[in-house]
Amino acid sequence: MRNEKTVILAEILKEASVSEVDKLVYLALGGLRPAFDRLEFNLAQKLIVRAIGVSWGEYQKLGDLGELAVKVKQDLRFKIEDLSIEEVYGKLEIIARDFGSGSQERKVRGLAKLIGEMDATSAKYIVRMVAGKLRLGFSDKTVLDALSYLEDGTKKYSEQLDRAYQVRPDVGVLAREVKSWGVDKAVANITIEMGTPIVPALAQRLKTAKEMIEKMGRVYVEPKYDGTRVQIHFSRKDMSQKNKKLEVGREQVGMFEVEEKPKFWVKSFTRNLDESSAMFPELQRIEKQIQAEEIILDCEAVGYDPKTLKLVPFQLTITRKRKHGVEEAESNVPLRFFVFDIMYLDGKSLIHLPLHERRRILSETVKDEGVLEVDKFIETNDSNHLREYHKQQLLVVIFQSPFSEVPF
Repeated sequence: MRNEKTVILAEILKEASVSEVDKLVYLALGGLRPAFDRLEFNLAQKLIVRAIGVSWGEYQKLGDLGELAVKVKQDLRFKIEDLSIEEVYGKLEIIARDFGSGSQERKVRGLAKLIGEMDATSAKYIVRMVAGKLRLGFSDKTVLDALSYLEDGTKKYSEQLDRAYQVRPDVGVLAREVKSWGVDKAVANITIEMGTPIVPALAQRLKTAKEMIEKMGRVYVEPKYDGTRVQIHFSRKDMSQKNKKLEVGREQVGMFEVEEKPKFWVKSFTRNLDESSAMFPELQRIEKQIQAEEIILDCEAVGYDPKTLKLVPFQLTITRKRKHGVEEAESNVPLRFFVFDIMYLDGKSLIHLPLHERRRILSETVKDEGVLEVDKFIETNDSNHLREYHKQQLLVVIFQSPFSEVPF
């Protein structure tokens, strides 16, 4: 079944133009943007039912918004417009981006108009998409496989495309590049972009210190913090284009500049690539710690007791992951960000450098005088040394502040 879906998607991508292929991919995945840059429609089910033009009772009888749209389209005569993918995407984007006074009513009218312009099958899936229930069974991995099929009818290029995806997890961008240049050149064109998360590397588990040394030889050993993974993007460069806000009027979309350009900007992302910037106001205080114009850091955010400086349990740290009451949460559970890797510096990707070189660059670029703390480590090829270091770190967690050198 999955292979069938992949082949079908590849055929659809083949028919798409360069200008519409990225939009087609996002729509097939049930949205308008990649996962890390979600654009929500924010329309409740009752409002969607209103847009379809039926009563709530009729929806309750059928229980499926998509099928309800089909029924209405079949029962009533509508003038069907021959809309392109770009036109449908544009109309949906206006609905999603609308905000402010009266926006809910404008969203309902916009969706109702779009439904009226579509055939029954198209209306079915558009309504499900707006409701967040498209569920075609596609994933980013399906898209990568489909792009490989597009190239030569096999999954030969899937691994190569996946490596590019790890650097820039936006299948819309990848689809546009592949459609324009083919896989090899597309992958070469994909680079790290500030403000777009890099897929975090995950550790492999081994049971004993002996196994670790036998497999890897000489290793870097760092404390394991029981916090939440945070990827930090910091830049002093002008981001006026990304700082533009979108204001939607009744008839058209207008753009306006933020009045005062900030001296720097900071974004953060979770392990799952969700943006978490608003949750961590501490990151607005890292400017003096960063000796660079642009930087991407990987770290673990851990809560601590401001009186004792001891780390708090994970259950308290995780209370910081919220959209509301952020200031109160910051006061109750302040965070330190233990930085263990640097992946990008002043226009250059560092992810292909060996760890010892990245650690050297990290120590030269981030000062330990604020909310960022470059974590300590040892280098060893001795399993006994590794086990002893593990014991020391357990004592640090139990008895001491982690913000100072360990007296061993």
